[in-house]
This record gives sequence, C-alpha cells and structure tokens, in this order.
Amino acid sequence: MFNPAEYILENNYTKKVMFLIMLFGLMIFMIQCASSSQDSATAPEKKVTATETDAKATTAETKIEKESSKESSDSTNTKTDLKALTKKYIPNGAEIIHKIVQGKFAPAGVKSNADNVIIMYRAKDSSPTDPYEIVVLRPSENMWDDYTLPQPDTTWSIMKPVSVFFENVDRDSEKELLILEEAESGAGPTGAVPFYRTRVYDWTESEFKHLEDISDKISADADTADKVRKELKRIVR
Repeated sequence: MFNPAEYILENNYTKKVMFLIMLFGLMIFMIQCASSSQDSATAPEKKVTATETDAKATTAETKIEKESSKESSDSTNTKTDLKALTKKYIPNGAEIIHKIVQGKFAPAGVKSNADNVIIMYRAKDSSPTDPYEIVVLRPSENMWDDYTLPQPDTTWSIMKPVSVFFENVDRDSEKELLILEEAESGAGPTGAVPFYRTRVYDWTESEFKHLEDISDKISADADTADKVRKELKRIVR
C-alpha cells in the first residue's frame, strides 16, 4: 500500500524543504521572543528616566524660585526708603556729605529695638567753610521724630565727617553718638594742615547735647574710630 508519509520522508528534496520551513519558523519565533524581552526591559527604563527628568526639572525650578525670592528679600527697599525718608527731613537741594547711618544709640524712641538714623548734609548754596548739619531721626509710633544736633562750641574753617560710631562714654546705660571729623583751621601757616576732632552727642531726655569736655580731651591725632576708642578708655573711667 502507498504510504504518503514514508514517501515524503524518503524524498530528499522534500526533506530539505521541510527543514528550511522549520528553520525559518524557529528563527521567527526567536526574533519575536527577543523583541518582546527587549521591549519589556526598555519600557521601565524610559519611565524611570522620564520621572527622574521631571523631578530634576522640578528641583531646579524650586531652587530658582527660592534664589529669586532670596534676592528679592535681600534687595528690599531699605536704601530707597532711607533716601525717600531723607528727602522729607532735609531742605530741598541739600547735599548729603556722608553715608546715611543707622544704629542703636540713646533711647530709640518708642520702638526701643529700632535703629536711629543719622543724616549729614550741607544746605543748598552753602559754602564748604560753613558748618555741616546733622539730623537724627528717632522712630516714633507712626512716623519719625527729627532732631537737628547742636554745633560744637568751636567750629573750624573746614569740617568733614570721616566716621560715625557709637560708644558708652558716660555712666548711663545708653551708647552715645560719636562723629569723627577732619578739620582745618584755615588760619596761619598751619591753617591747611588737617587735624581731627570727635564730636560726642548725648541724649538728655528731650534733646541731644554735645559733650564738650569729653570731645576736647580726645587727641587731635586720633584719626580713626579705634584710636578714639583708646582715647576714651584713658578719658572715661
């Protein structure tokens, strides 16, 4: 009897065809398996990468926002406010001749933890030989109380503020305002030779007073705040 299976197996050509078909099928199967494996391995990596990128971007944006906020906080209107404040308390056209200084000295008005403000200026059209003016602003409840400081008993031809600082030079608990200035007498052969004088201002319950006796005892060679402090240790005991 004729057997088709035996005929096919005995036929060499048919064997080759069947072998190639099986080999081709096996190759397709392996390619599909490899592709599925690669897709399953790659997908989580892409997901993680995207998540990490988003997280980094969010972190960077947060950092920039914080830095911008800090810059905004650091660059508050303190200087602008002082400048605007100054315009309210000095004459129009006056020239500021020293950096505006804030500090704790004397009682600071009703806001004891606030700083007083010191403004030094020359009035418009004033001569360089005219004494400069000093205004102290003390914070009050809703505004500033302003005080024009008295001139020392002796004024000189040239007076220029060099340094502003605060020290306790008497026996009370408050610091006094000290202004170191360079001066020239403008008279005689040494009239143009500079020397130094330190003004000392004390608060006396309702106004500022210049302490002439202490000021006169500070050496005319004390040309820095540190030298003045050393002088004060010698003078005030």
